[in-house]
Amino acid sequence: MPATTSVAVTDEAAQLWLARGGSDFESVLSSGAVALIDASYLIEQSERPDGVMLPRQALPDAAFVSLSELKAAQNPFPFLRIACCSHCWLQPDHPDPRGHNLRVVGRALKLLVKSFGRFAVFIDFMCIHQRCRGAGGAPQPRTHTDEGGRYPAEDVLFKRALGSLGAFYSHPETFVFMLTAFPPDYDDPARYRRSGNTAPYPDRGWCFCEASWAALVKDSRKLLDLGLDTGEKSRRAQLAQCRQRRRAPLPPDEFAAALESKGFTNGKCDRPLVADLYRAGFAERFAAAARASHCCIRPTASSSSHSCAVLEFVDLGWGGAEAAAIASLMAAGALAPCEKLSLNWNGNGVGDRGVEALAAAVAADDAPASLARLSLRRHAASEAAAVALGAACAAKGVTCVL
Repeated sequence: MPATTSVAVTDEAAQLWLARGGSDFESVLSSGAVALIDASYLIEQSERPDGVMLPRQALPDAAFVSLSELKAAQNPFPFLRIACCSHCWLQPDHPDPRGHNLRVVGRALKLLVKSFGRFAVFIDFMCIHQRCRGAGGAPQPRTHTDEGGRYPAEDVLFKRALGSLGAFYSHPETFVFMLTAFPPDYDDPARYRRSGNTAPYPDRGWCFCEASWAALVKDSRKLLDLGLDTGEKSRRAQLAQCRQRRRAPLPPDEFAAALESKGFTNGKCDRPLVADLYRAGFAERFAAAARASHCCIRPTASSSSHSCAVLEFVDLGWGGAEAAAIASLMAAGALAPCEKLSLNWNGNGVGDRGVEALAAAVAADDAPASLARLSLRRHAASEAAAVALGAACAAKGVTCVL
């Protein structure tokens, strides 16, 4: 098992790791089910003329970051040192046989590391065990489906890793890079063997799932669409260009319905698996509201003895449709697993449609009793709609800030 290097972790780094929810990853990283890649290694490989991604079992130990190294890398910048890649596999046997995606990711990582210091990276092909062993058991540079595949012990770890994917992509303190654009020569059959799932990024089942996880609670500054990157030379400029406008969280039943139209290489097996993984990841992410101490979901002081969590959807450019979606989630109780919830929606011009939807959700007989505070400054709604929302909140004992 790689990435076992042990380094000293300062008390400050350990406290920052815990405060930002790093403990969510300790079990899967310490077990070896997932081994994160050192960003510096990826950057170096991306700048080699022949640089290409290798499957996990074929990587040198120097490619990985151990759990203690990851903890020790924590510094006062307010996020975990983890970046996750969501990408289309360009061939069934290899996600990036010509190194195009590696170069795109390497450039983004170089800007990230330059600005903030050491990072660890999650890329499925490099971080979880692949079917890459030949009949003799030796790891190959590309995946194989012959009789070798994975060792039985690797298969166990692979299945455990699948259950952790939702945590990596949905965690409010990780970065997610979406590689939504194909290489310019992707249609050339002499360069890419296009078979299996050839749908664009939004229409691929696994990509759709990863993007939906990333849209649950993450600050939009931590969700970048690298398909929009044209080569800006600074992190700030790249952020402005690639910052992804998040959609409202997608309930599991709606996700499963939308998944029916998404492409898979092996849809019979993967479609129900992905639906189940998303449902579990959705439930876990919002359940974290009761215990979180970081970013979009965080506890705050409450006048009662109960915990009060703040769920923040601030300055996302959301309108009435997103407000209606959140109202639906509120009515279902999906956003309120903790005993008290404060919903911060400032800076979204949701208009009358959104304000009316929120008012209806608050006023409903089965409205979640946990909602304690609703902040909706700069809502762009009429005075009548705002008054109706205020009245609905007052009737249910919900503090309303407009």
